[in-house]
Order: sequence, then C-alpha cells, then structure tokens
Amino acid sequence: MKQRKQHRRLTALLLLTATAIGGIGGYKWQTEYAVPLVKTATVTREAVEETAICTGSVQAAESTVVYVSTPCVVGKVAVQEGDRVEAGDVLFAVDRRATLAMAVSAGMSEDTATLASTAVPETVTAPHSGVVRAVSATEGQTVQASTPCVTLSENGDVEIAVSIRERWLPKIAVGQEVTVSGVAFAKPYYRGTVSKIASSARSRLIGTASETVVDAVITLVPEDIDESLLVGLTAKAAVTVDRWEDVLLVPHDCVVQHGDGTGTVYVAENDTAVRTTVTLGKEFASGVQVIAGLQEGQTVVCAPETLSGDAVRVKTEAA
Repeated sequence: MKQRKQHRRLTALLLLTATAIGGIGGYKWQTEYAVPLVKTATVTREAVEETAICTGSVQAAESTVVYVSTPCVVGKVAVQEGDRVEAGDVLFAVDRRATLAMAVSAGMSEDTATLASTAVPETVTAPHSGVVRAVSATEGQTVQASTPCVTLSENGDVEIAVSIRERWLPKIAVGQEVTVSGVAFAKPYYRGTVSKIASSARSRLIGTASETVVDAVITLVPEDIDESLLVGLTAKAAVTVDRWEDVLLVPHDCVVQHGDGTGTVYVAENDTAVRTTVTLGKEFASGVQVIAGLQEGQTVVCAPETLSGDAVRVKTEAA
C-alpha cells in the first residue's frame, strides 16, 4: 500500500514537471515567434524634381497632305507607309471609267460627264520628295477634293504633338528639354526639346469632364529617332518644371497620410518601433517631404498600417 502511494506521488510529480516544462516552452515559442518581422527604410535628404506629364502622339514632321484636284475614284495604290518617293512619283492611279460612271449616276449627262472626265488626271503624283507617312486612299474609294489621300514627310523625321495642361503652362517654355516615352517604342525613352507652343488654348474632353490645354510640339534628337516611332502611336512627354535641393524624404510606403498635412510613421530603434506623428509637405516620385517629426538617417518601418500601439517590439530587415 505504501509503495502504491509513493508511486502515485512520483507520477503526479512527473506530470507537474512535464506541464511546467511545456508551459516554459510554449512561453518561449510565443515570445520568440509573436514578434513581427518588418522591413525598414532610411530617411534621406535628396535633390528632387517636379515633373509635368504631357500626353500626345507621334506625327510626321514638316508633312504635306496630298489631295485630288477633282472628285474621282481611286485606282491602284502604288505606295505604302514608309516608302520613300521622289517628286513626280505616282502615289495612286485614278480609275477614270469608274469616275465617269460615278458622274453619270450622280445625274450628269453622259456627254457632259465624258467631257468633264478629261480634266481628271490618270494618276496622282508626289508634289515633292519625302517619306510616305500615311495612306488614306484605298482602291475603289470615291474621294472628294477635300479628302486627305496621302501624307508625305519631307525629310522622313517625326515629332511629338502633346497637350500641356493649363496649370503647367507657366513653367514650360520653348527650348526646354523633354523625355519622351511610349509603350510601343523600341527604346525606354527619347530625348527632345519643346519646339513650339500654340498661341491659344482649347478645351479637351476627358470622360464627362473638360479641361483647358495648350498644344505643343516636341522635336526629337535626330540620332534617337528609329523605325518604332510610327505616326499615330501614343506618346508621353515628361518635362521638369521645378527642382528643390536638400529635401527630407520618407518613402511612400513608410507613412500613413491623414489628409490634413500630417502622417504617421513608426521609427525603429533597438528592436522597438515607436509611433511618431510627422508634418508632411510635397509628394515626389521618390517619396513624401517631411517638414517636421523626423531626422535624416532615422530608420522607419515599411507598411506602418500593419502595426498598432505606441511602441511595438519588432524584428527589422532592410528593404
């Protein structure tokens, strides 16, 4: 009997010991793995630029639109986009028989139509040498004297036509350097300058709203031009309109902006992230300006919205 009691006490003691060890292990697991791992970034001082983005498209430079002198029916088209032609080269033939039939069907007598058809040329030719940038006329099409048929560029170059928003106009001038890009272009960017700004503004419709813009022309650096700059493709021009030196910046994803000129960041130091309120200024591509609340070189937590509390124990990792 005595031995049974001792055995029971020993068993109970072992169970209590195991429970205690398990509790210590669980506490260790919780304290070790409940601490979040966060990425961090450093508050820096940089020179920053404000950039105006102007949208537009590629167009032929110094272009000439070819029209017919009298209504007619287009015959065989002899050129296509990209062809180089000389002055007098045939652009397309005129189907004189179809043109005569068109005149008769319009109510003209056959004799009158026959006489009128003698004034219709057999072909339409290039008025000067250049590169064919657009062919609007198609075989069998009836074209009027006001119908654009072929567009020629005298030297084969292209330029970028853009629209400048009213708010940017005071900061953009002829001669300013521009960076041009487009999703279909072969290069990531092309160099250019503002070569012309229209003397009047116009209204542009965007969805259901309208805005005032001024048209402008960007001339590209000749050696940058390549075959991917097809007339009609969408283009985007970036113009630097202002520059600031020595701006204190916090990365965009390291601050929660409140909309009243303030924001919240978590400053990381000695494995603790401390919630800090900051005063914010302008937004730039590289970050948000900090006017007060942070100093250069401090470490801040990325994605601060994932933390809560005034001071949080964290494990840090540089982003």
